[in-house]
Amino acid sequence: MYVLHRTRIRHLRMQRGHTQKELAEKAGITQEYLSAIERGSRVPSLEVFLLLAKALEIPPSVLLFRKKSP
Repeated sequence: MYVLHRTRIRHLRMQRGHTQKELAEKAGITQEYLSAIERGSRVPSLEVFLLLAKALEIPPSVLLFRKKSP
């Protein structure tokens, strides 16, 4: 199973010199929503996931990691 790597979003955002507000605007979402995604309290829809990847200018797969089955 693949899941969103929320810390990777924050790392890539900061690496590119974006504030949460800047990335949120670029992705067309609110800063509050992006903050919640980065904290792990919200899970983005597929559409928002793809918008974030596009805003970060990366392939969507970069934001995923493989979760080991129990």
